[in-house]
Amino acid sequence: MTCTVRDRTLKRFTPKAQNSIVVDPAAPRSPVARACAALRVGTEVPGGQWLGARVTGRRAVSALRCFPLVAVFALLLPAAQVLAGQVSGSNSTDLAVPDKGGFVASTITIDDAPEGAVVKSVDLSFKAKHSSPSDLNIDVNADAESELGNYDLWAGEAGSGKAASKSVKGVDAFDGVTANRTWYLYVRDEKAGGEGEIDEWSITVHYATPGKKKSKDSKASESAKAAKPDSAAKSGPAPKISSVSPNPVVGVDHSQPFTIKGSNFICEPDVTLRDLRDESKYTKRAIASCSADSITINPNFKNKPTKWSVEVINPDGKTSGEYRFDVKAPPPGKGQLPAPRIDSVSPDPVSGADRAQRFTIKGANFVCNPNVELQNRTEDDVFPKRRIGVCSASSITINPNFQDASATWTVEVINPDGQSSGKRRFDVKASK
Repeated sequence: MTCTVRDRTLKRFTPKAQNSIVVDPAAPRSPVARACAALRVGTEVPGGQWLGARVTGRRAVSALRCFPLVAVFALLLPAAQVLAGQVSGSNSTDLAVPDKGGFVASTITIDDAPEGAVVKSVDLSFKAKHSSPSDLNIDVNADAESELGNYDLWAGEAGSGKAASKSVKGVDAFDGVTANRTWYLYVRDEKAGGEGEIDEWSITVHYATPGKKKSKDSKASESAKAAKPDSAAKSGPAPKISSVSPNPVVGVDHSQPFTIKGSNFICEPDVTLRDLRDESKYTKRAIASCSADSITINPNFKNKPTKWSVEVINPDGKTSGEYRFDVKAPPPGKGQLPAPRIDSVSPDPVSGADRAQRFTIKGANFVCNPNVELQNRTEDDVFPKRRIGVCSASSITINPNFQDASATWTVEVINPDGQSSGKRRFDVKASK
């Protein structure tokens, strides 16, 4: 590295230790050299003064007078170090949990971690009142769709009377996602005859800001950001749709996978569907998967024959234009998609542990979002409607807590049209 000064006898320096400088021995008597050689960041230089020194993310001292009227130079020190820390949030607004109803949600927004900070682990806690705490299923998600991780905080556990509470530390289910985001607590009462509410919950996010590590939820848009680092101003070629699949679509009155093939897609785009028969418009469809050349969504086209169009609008506002396709009525008596099929699960066997862990179901004909039902055959316990982390037509990931006990389990996938994969058996092996 070069140290540019008015006194040209000081030519080069090299890092000797953090925040220190070794001056080129060819200029040992220069007063500037003596001052700079003695320099340590934060240390007063005899005969000189700081002129508004500023430390940036690269630890650069932007303006320093090493010796009166002699030199002003820029000093670049070694690359940024990894910074770590933690931020916390809580929500004490009561959340009513309906008796044997659907999931209800409470949120906490974290926005004061450093820019670019990614999650290393989280600490979670909650308190609830319920007439039967074992009826409750409580999950924590990093996004509304559970695509960035899911943690089962409470899965039918016994409380203390009508009180339920739990605190866990070091949860790594969200490792690598951006720290600044809205976090979701999902709660459902799974058995009839009880009522209650969530009193409060909290989250502490332990983060790091590694220099070159990309967060999980930023990798999808990496190609677009590489072209122009300022994501607010990023731009590129207009997206292009070359085909859609299936085409024609067999109309059914539930969601089904629909894939858009093309080029120049920037994730996350606005995918807009139009029913050209009645001019209905459905903007910002939820995206199941996205890449530069393929987008999958899971719309419900109903079962009436008509013409539709799909349009992809990139974040820079550039559009693919409308691509038309047909939806046809199903043949008589065949208003359903093929039944889901489970080919394998992973891991199998599962290593027992009293914490949530990733569990992947591989197969075909999955329609997102299905009902994934687990059953502990040894204890005869059934856990329906597991929270889904990632879903596609051939793969589903959930994050259940199998406990640390040897048992035989089954998993079943039930599509929204009611068709079932049947039960797939697997084993859980205790750690001891």
